[in-house]
Amino acid sequence: MPKGDREIFKADIDDGYTKIADLLLEALAMAKLNGVQKGICLFIWRRTYGWGIKEDRIPLKDFARACDSSESYISKQIKQLVHWKVINRTSYEPGKVPSFTINTRVAQWDKGCLNVQGLNECISQGLYKCARVPLSDCARVDQTSALETQEVEPPLYTGYRQYINNDDDNAREERNKIVSTFEQEFGRLISPTEFEKLTAFIKDKNGFPEDVVCEAIKRARLHGSTNVSYVARVLNNWKDDGVINMAGVERVDKEFEQRKVKGCKPKARARPPDNGKKELIQSLYRS
Repeated sequence: MPKGDREIFKADIDDGYTKIADLLLEALAMAKLNGVQKGICLFIWRRTYGWGIKEDRIPLKDFARACDSSESYISKQIKQLVHWKVINRTSYEPGKVPSFTINTRVAQWDKGCLNVQGLNECISQGLYKCARVPLSDCARVDQTSALETQEVEPPLYTGYRQYINNDDDNAREERNKIVSTFEQEFGRLISPTEFEKLTAFIKDKNGFPEDVVCEAIKRARLHGSTNVSYVARVLNNWKDDGVINMAGVERVDKEFEQRKVKGCKPKARARPPDNGKKELIQSLYRS
């Protein structure tokens, strides 16, 4: 029987509970979603699984009230979750309230928000078991069957982790720092191609130390870019300015600030001469 604890905001399953699959709880805990996005998922669970149904028509104003946010912001977050395949909009017609449900096939969630391989490892190692049970004895399932084989994405880091493991200890630490800086600043996993592009600036004959590459990543994020091409342009500009370490970066920054104080324009990059254009101008003067 209900205990009435809900009236004093003390949770008790006797006053109602929502049955959620363990895998969904584990995936949501690991997913790189913001607070409102996770709130949207929890509200969908409450409106569907909380009533024993798979989907429900939920107006935007209900999402906004439940997540204590504005309708315009909620709309953007829902659009992102649908794009990432975390939630499904099962029916939508102009003028009618759409229906929503959670995508229970978590292996289909976008790689940018969920590391499926990492989730698989956590499950197979018994991470989610009660701490009172020895971790070595509490694996929920065999490692080979933690998730359905056909749904598990291949490891994202295979290419560069093999490269890292072939390095000495110092080089391995440098590569790992680049990976951690990239994922912390850009908020997503680094791809093998992006990793190769960045480490190429270190492996080059006159390459940069890893702290300069990490600083370029931070500069890109500071200017609103999460693209490796932008990072590469920053590093190439520094190379043209003779930068070889962080002291060189500080020197370039100082020179830039001095030019700003004097009201001078930043020095332009040299361009190769256009002989065809030069000849055209000379011919116009001769005529």
